[in-house]
Amino acid sequence: MARHRNKKAAKETAKAEAETGMKKSKLREYFESLIVAIILALFVKTFVLQTFQIPTGSMEDNLLIGDHLIVNKQIFGNALPLIGSLMPMREVRRGDVVIFKYPGNVKQDYIKRVIGLPGETLRILGHQILVDGTPIEELGMDEDAYTFQWRREDSERAAAIDADTEYDPRYHPSAVVDQTFEVPEGHYFMMGDHRSISRDSRDWGTVPREYITGRAVMIYWSYRATREDYKQENVSEQVGGFINGIINLPFKTRWDRLFRIVR
Repeated sequence: MARHRNKKAAKETAKAEAETGMKKSKLREYFESLIVAIILALFVKTFVLQTFQIPTGSMEDNLLIGDHLIVNKQIFGNALPLIGSLMPMREVRRGDVVIFKYPGNVKQDYIKRVIGLPGETLRILGHQILVDGTPIEELGMDEDAYTFQWRREDSERAAAIDADTEYDPRYHPSAVVDQTFEVPEGHYFMMGDHRSISRDSRDWGTVPREYITGRAVMIYWSYRATREDYKQENVSEQVGGFINGIINLPFKTRWDRLFRIVR
């Protein structure tokens, strides 16, 4: 009888150990899957794609404050060699909307449009841009799409001055502008689409090629925000803004801008 009980106990012990082993195996499997997912996500973010938010109006009307973008980081050859062989790469072109490290603070990312290429001479005459003496529209860029003109001129100009934003009287439509810029080799001249309020290469100079991190591809989400929403510094303001954003998500989302290609 004792021998029978011992055999039964041994079987139950073996069964319990097997179940424990299966549980450990499942936990290990889930843990390994999570680690792989995290590694892949970090890999993609580091070498392939990143996200970017528009905090100012310098790229209006093309990109609005609150637009959330997907950025292709490998298209200009910033990725690993293996990725480059699998995905298309090309040189930076005039007209590309790019993300780059701000020359005044490399920890800060900026977004502008490429206007001048290495070795070119740019002249801003009134509201006309000439590249090596050729009007920019003759080079394939529509001047009306990237204009010096103010949107809602009177009210926006007043608001810009009151809020101490990027407004600069030199770039007002009534201003007489005649500026010439030489683009060094290996550098690019950047400008915002809303040129009357854009701080860009006219102010802080050209951008080295190695500072360019990617090209804006698509708006994956757009939230009706203001410049002030991106100035929240203390924790309480940030938490309040987050909660407010969640509550108003269905009402402030610009549904018509979702998945729009950046041009």
